[in-house]
Amino acid sequence: MFLTNPTITELKQLDLAILMGMLSQQTEDYIQLFKENGFTARTLAARELLHNIQDVIEFKRVSERLSANRKEIIPSGPDFVQGDQKLV
Repeated sequence: MFLTNPTITELKQLDLAILMGMLSQQTEDYIQLFKENGFTARTLAARELLHNIQDVIEFKRVSERLSANRKEIIPSGPDFVQGDQKLV
């Protein structure tokens, strides 16, 4: 018997650095498990976790890029001008 995999929601709560470490460790574990056992329910669960971690990392990277782009697009501060008026 083995523990259940964390859900995608649980993975999304982790920092990107932690997820990258998990990805590295999970990759090593999956390769070793597959070498020893081939295709089993356990190796399939390990592969699913590996894919979920990859998906969440990609989600976070895209989200960070979109957030950074929004910050560049949305003007702020005392120099923001709307129409002919300068807002103070």
